[in-house]
Order: sequence, then C-alpha cells, then structure tokens
Amino acid sequence: MTEILDIDPGAILMDWLMESVASSATGSLAAGIAKTDLTFSVGAGEGTSFPKKRSFVVKIDSELVKVTRSTDTFTVDGRRGAFGTTAASHVLGATVSLANFSVVVGQKEKSPQADDDFENKEPAVVFWIRGGDVRIRSSTVSPSFQVECFGGSDDPIDAMAVYRALRGRLQGRTGEDTDHGELLSATEEGHGQELIDPVTAWRKVLTYYTVHSGPLDG
Repeated sequence: MTEILDIDPGAILMDWLMESVASSATGSLAAGIAKTDLTFSVGAGEGTSFPKKRSFVVKIDSELVKVTRSTDTFTVDGRRGAFGTTAASHVLGATVSLANFSVVVGQKEKSPQADDDFENKEPAVVFWIRGGDVRIRSSTVSPSFQVECFGGSDDPIDAMAVYRALRGRLQGRTGEDTDHGELLSATEEGHGQELIDPVTAWRKVLTYYTVHSGPLDG
C-alpha cells in the first residue's frame, strides 16, 4: 500500500530558493573604486567563493552590480548601478557580497503580480504550479512550475540577470534538503523567453521547471 504523505512542492521550492540565494560568498574591496570604474578586486583568495563560469550580481554597500570574475578580480558586465541602484564610489575594505534576489510565491489567478505589494522595484522570482504530476504517489511529486523573473526595473538586461541567477541556483540540483521536504531534482523544460507582461508592461523572462520533490529521509 502506498504511503500517503503531505508534500507541498511549492514550499519545498520556496525553501530551496531562499536558502540558496542567501549565499555566504563575501569579500572586501582590495582598493577603493570610483563610480565609473568597471573592474575591482577583493582580497587575495576571497574571490573563490563567488561564481566563475557565468555572470552574477554582487552588492557593494547599497549598489548592485552585474559582474564576471577571474580569480579575485571582477569585471562589470554592462553598467554600474544595476537593478535601479545608483553607481557610487566605495572605499577600501567595503564588503562585496553575492546579491540575493527576492523570491515571491505567485498564485496563478494573480499572475503576473505575486501579491498586492509587489511592484517590480527589486529583483524577484514569481512561480506557481501549472500542471505535471501533483498526485501523492510513491511518496513523491513532480509538478511543472511556471516561473517569471523580474529585474526590478524597465531594463530587460536586469530581468535576464535574474533568470541566469535562478538557473545557476536551480538547474540540475539534486538531493537538496529543505524544511518542508527534499528537492530531489530540478530540470528546466526549455530556454527562458524575454517578454513584456501584457498587463503591467514589466520586462520579464518566462521559463518552466519540473521539480521532483519528496519527504525527507527518516
């Protein structure tokens, strides 16, 4: 007889995204930078905790910057002051951290807005179950999630940056424990599509993920 378990795949996905974006990757500026500088470095060896094979977003004081990395040196990918923040000068020793993006659970009937307070003023990921295997069977479920990535601005580059950040944290993940269960695997069903939302005119990137979830072992 198959054991019937209460599995909330949306809560599992939410847990994983919130935990994975709260990265401990940090460093300190090895030298002060002006608001027009397009390269900067952190202390020796501090860069290794940041991504290397793709662009990502860092936070320096209140400024967000999309960058790529080579050892301990970061190169701005595009422009300073991303996601509606203001390019500024930063002093020696200022903290450089891998920027979190907000994760907002959206309900289908409320799409594209996740809730009444969401105004696309900060990077966000909105997702909901659109179909797939949502039955409690063999103790696992494999729903298909619709995911919309917003950049917090009118610039499509910002929405794409959030999409890439999401993909880097979710695509191909296996065996990730969360408070609500285990994320057994996550697979993107296609490539992200750059769109303009027909209701709000916000720039977004649309994608879909199949997320296989189950209870925690033991």
